[in-house]
Amino acid sequence: MSDQTDAVVDRYGRFARDEAPGRSALYEEWARGIAEDRRVAALIARIRDTRRQPPLVFAVSRLLGAPESGFASWAEWVRAHIEDLVVGCESRSIQTNEPLRCAALLPALSAVDGPIALLEVGASAGLCLYPDRYSYRYEAPDG
Repeated sequence: MSDQTDAVVDRYGRFARDEAPGRSALYEEWARGIAEDRRVAALIARIRDTRRQPPLVFAVSRLLGAPESGFASWAEWVRAHIEDLVVGCESRSIQTNEPLRCAALLPALSAVDGPIALLEVGASAGLCLYPDRYSYRYEAPDG
């Protein structure tokens, strides 16, 4: 299989292991299935790498009518609709206005003697003005 398929297996395996648990059991199952089924991973690899984030692929598949059921049913839908899924992922993007982006700021902010005032310049609707109101888990990378 290709390097792109390997990248899909790695990314979706990481999503199933580190990101989906406790947030979406269904997306966790689908991501784990992709990581374990190289034929489905190869189909997902047809989506441009900047458009194949698990939440985007899963959301677009649901938008296009994928069943909200186990991996086997979802994979069957993907096999039958891969062209539509590729096109759909190309025309959509992930919404990045989320508090998770504060995770990179929090360690630096915690080193500053307070009090401090934050000013947000951007499109986050003020979500990044309250980094102390969110919780984050920091883990060392594997390896």
